[in-house]
Amino acid sequence: MGTASVILYAVWMGNNNTISFNPNTGTGVMSAQTIITDSTAKLNSNTYTKPGYSFAGWSTTSGGTTVDFADGASYTMGTSSLTLYAVWTALVSYNSNGGTGAMAPQTIASGASAKLTHNAFIRHGYTFIGWDTISGSTMVYKDTANFTMNAGNVAVALYAVWLQIYYGMDSIPSKDQTFMMGADSSTQTEGAANLNGDTLHSVTFTHSFLMDSTHVTQQEFLRVMSLNPSQFTGDLTRPVEHLTWFDAVLYCNARSKLEGKDTVYKYTGITGTPCTGSGCQDLVGITIDTSKKGYRLPTEAEWEFAAKAGTTTNFWWGNNSTDSADKYSWNKNNSKSVTNVLTTHPVAQKGKNSFGLYDMEGNVYQWCNDWYADYSRWPLANPLCTNSASTYKIFRGCSVYWNSTVLRSAVRNYNSPSVVTDEYGFRCVLQR
Repeated sequence: MGTASVILYAVWMGNNNTISFNPNTGTGVMSAQTIITDSTAKLNSNTYTKPGYSFAGWSTTSGGTTVDFADGASYTMGTSSLTLYAVWTALVSYNSNGGTGAMAPQTIASGASAKLTHNAFIRHGYTFIGWDTISGSTMVYKDTANFTMNAGNVAVALYAVWLQIYYGMDSIPSKDQTFMMGADSSTQTEGAANLNGDTLHSVTFTHSFLMDSTHVTQQEFLRVMSLNPSQFTGDLTRPVEHLTWFDAVLYCNARSKLEGKDTVYKYTGITGTPCTGSGCQDLVGITIDTSKKGYRLPTEAEWEFAAKAGTTTNFWWGNNSTDSADKYSWNKNNSKSVTNVLTTHPVAQKGKNSFGLYDMEGNVYQWCNDWYADYSRWPLANPLCTNSASTYKIFRGCSVYWNSTVLRSAVRNYNSPSVVTDEYGFRCVLQR
């Protein structure tokens, strides 16, 4: 001690108080947070979880549902410790139920209504039809339907409902078979014969083949090409359409590659944007090798043989267009929607022919391999028109825009292979 007096002043430190974090039916571990009295600090970030719920914030009331403090909010410590309780908001979560992909949970306030999130799951070989509240097969809610959240803040899980799409291919017994292709006035009892050069002549095959039992559907096209150019949307079991002949060829090759098969079509370049807008406009230097065991479009002769399925009548179901046309085909007479607009329909809804093929007539036209030319009068074997002078490709069958008289098995049609329209689809064959 020196000779002068000294005054010492007390130094005071605030009491340390704690904030405890309660999961309030959630799970996890959070350590208590220490904050000095009268000082301000950010609350620790929440680490609790609760399946089917999102964390909304903190309440000062046990079991509370009102948020008093947001996650990470600033808090000024009082003179006593505090417990904060997690506040949870129920979610609508989406389960793929066997599909693939990801969908974020959707927040809908208790008692409020909102449109369900548009489905983003896919499942190969299936089409999505809606949502169920259990892992079942009953569609309770359609895609993007209005949904009212329960008032009890209870989480909701919705499960995708899938409809299997597998129609496969049917074996067409054409090997060593001869049939009469085309029509003439002695056999044609309805509609004009020899229209578009459909002179009656004999055709013999030295091979058999498999043919898609339906049009290629939008779901199948999407699976292979990851695109859907169709104009008639809303149901992926409808035929794919709005594509050029070249787009159909690209699909055939892509499907062959996907399944490890040979590719039938060769080309050196692509013009246009395949399967989008006006589609592929040309495949430069294209050649067709039908000896390859891969998917391709049917020849016109293969298509007609398969369509007739052993019959010699005008239509494979009879001689008159009024004989069961609506039972076996989608045509102008039966294809209007509820808004009175002509529309395509899901495949395989009408009767099949004796080869097991659906929609060989009606719904959408079907591209064939051949260039257009008048038929020969003479017998032919395995015909495929490669007429380089022609500027048109053959398409067969019929679409929903035409009446039942055009459903004749022998009716021919042709157009530029670069034309894109919602009338044109296709199906594939696989030569044996």
